[in-house]
Amino acid sequence: MSAQIPDDDLDGLDLDPEVIERLRDGTATRDDEIAKLQAWRHAAQEQGNTTRTAELDALISAQRLES
Repeated sequence: MSAQIPDDDLDGLDLDPEVIERLRDGTATRDDEIAKLQAWRHAAQEQGNTTRTAELDALISAQRLES
């Protein structure tokens, strides 16, 4: 089982380095934020953490509705 990824930890996520840079410097787009949430969701799903997966599903849906 892989280690849980804290919400503020972007290291080790399967994201484009440019996306990670924008997330860190505060210039992220909504699509960048959704990509981050999807990466966290994938990690939670791999860990079998159904509660966290459901929370992230809700956050992803909310981000998409704001589009």
